[in-house]
Amino acid sequence: DGVEYDQEKRRGLVQEWHDWLLKIAQAQNDREGIMNYARMLFIDGFRHEQDYYGLMKQHISPDKWVNWVAELIKDVATKSWGYPTGRIAEIYVREGWYDRLLEMVKKSPSLESLERYEKYLKKDYTDELAILYADAVIRYVRENIGRQHYKTAAKYLRRIKKLGSPEKAAKIVEILRAEYPQRRALQEELDSV
Repeated sequence: DGVEYDQEKRRGLVQEWHDWLLKIAQAQNDREGIMNYARMLFIDGFRHEQDYYGLMKQHISPDKWVNWVAELIKDVATKSWGYPTGRIAEIYVREGWYDRLLEMVKKSPSLESLERYEKYLKKDYTDELAILYADAVIRYVRENIGRQHYKTAAKYLRRIKKLGSPEKAAKIVEILRAEYPQRRALQEELDSV
């Protein structure tokens, strides 16, 4: 009744009701209920009371898991609200599907997303990461003005060097120096790279 009553105006409460229904299913050892409510709560991504993904993985056989995950990813992409890409990335990380994670990051390579997923990608994809960082730094400097932004750009240029691509970082410094000679603060921050 609570789910029906709150469906229209109180989405957060609906999630809370579903979380209680999940707890009941767990207490009753109702495998199907656990799967349904854990899936629903994971897709909505609103509450983080439990590890919903881990619960699903515990209650499905390993031979069915890959197909289950493929369907889950489709549902997250189409039915989820908020930040579905983050939940899809979480799936890729937990399953160790770093090639898929890299492809997802390539679609919108912001400095923040590159930094968030670097620890998972740097082992096998350092060159690709360095290229993505380089393009993102150039875009960032084009879109932002001010010393604090230039410090941020310099920080990510140092990250490119740490990834083992000092020549790539030097090339970006050269490009930015040539493109923005009038930005004195930028020139000073580039000196620190």
